[in-house]
Amino acid sequence: MFCTLAAPNRAALERLPNWPRAGLPAAGRAAGGRGLDWETAKLSGLGEAVEIASLCRWGDEATVTARAGDLQREVWTAAALGGFAEPQLSARDAWNAHMAGTDRVVQRDDDAEMEWVAARDLEGGSVWVPVDCVFLGAGLADTNGCAAGQSDRDARSRALFELIERDATGRWWYGRRSRPLLSDAQLDDAGRALCERFTNQGFTLRLFDITTDLGVASVAAAGMLPGGAPALGFASGADFASAATRALTEMGQVALVLRGAGAAVLRADGARWLEEVSFATPPISLGVAGIDPPAPADRIGSALRDAGIRVAFVNQSRAELGVPVWRALSPDLCHWKPRLGRSRLLAPDPRDLGGPPGAMNPVLLRL
Repeated sequence: MFCTLAAPNRAALERLPNWPRAGLPAAGRAAGGRGLDWETAKLSGLGEAVEIASLCRWGDEATVTARAGDLQREVWTAAALGGFAEPQLSARDAWNAHMAGTDRVVQRDDDAEMEWVAARDLEGGSVWVPVDCVFLGAGLADTNGCAAGQSDRDARSRALFELIERDATGRWWYGRRSRPLLSDAQLDDAGRALCERFTNQGFTLRLFDITTDLGVASVAAAGMLPGGAPALGFASGADFASAATRALTEMGQVALVLRGAGAAVLRADGARWLEEVSFATPPISLGVAGIDPPAPADRIGSALRDAGIRVAFVNQSRAELGVPVWRALSPDLCHWKPRLGRSRLLAPDPRDLGGPPGAMNPVLLRL
């Protein structure tokens, strides 16, 4: 597989002098791409670079300034979208120290006057969401549930798959859920070839079915070299084969960082990951082989509605860049980061093996 890094060059910055500073590497935003061939990896990196720039604020966005109570349509506040638990909010300084490099509790006064952006829900209705939850650099927004695509429909679909993937990731990790391991029979040729390459390089591999009650095929890939720490990759998709291949390529991208860096040059969160996590750490240690996963859901919108999950979309495409970019938001789905306030984070799931989740995983997912 191939990995790339992408950033705007001098020509791009000269052509677009208002390129947002929050989207530059100096602000800590790096665009990485990956693929099974060079062209795919290059396009992946360029797409992520455009996505990051599009998610920033350029200064001409349509917003409304008001208090939440004065808005006429449905409102999703920063607290609702953030997903932090009350103990995290009340012990913010301690949690921020604990999560350093991974996440940060940022409190906003939801009753104060602020800027809002209109989003569209699954039924086409309008929902107001805070600007701070939409644009990078505003303090609350990240790239969770965001995607570039070949069309608006494609970008929305990719954004939704990512939002569902992150929900599955958080539920699997923080619930320490025992899940089936995927077999070679559930992979396509590309996935099997990737597994063979990693194994030949000395990796121990595990592929987990982390699909949630929503029924959207979701996969976690874990790979570790002797004496190292696990690299993880995640993906959701229309089927297990495609999700597994994307999870494996993401895992390979993370493994490249871990393999080439070491604790001395990693961020604080990455260095702690090397110290805290191994293949004996739940839920990595809780895979069960020999169980075939059920067929994935074929209608994601219906599955979300049946589960009472609200989702809305914001179009963050920029005409200057010419690539559709969309953000999917939900006040109900979990985050891969330690946002512990979602009721579904530790909720029982029919796909869990060995009973419902117990206590929250004390080991943070830092990659």
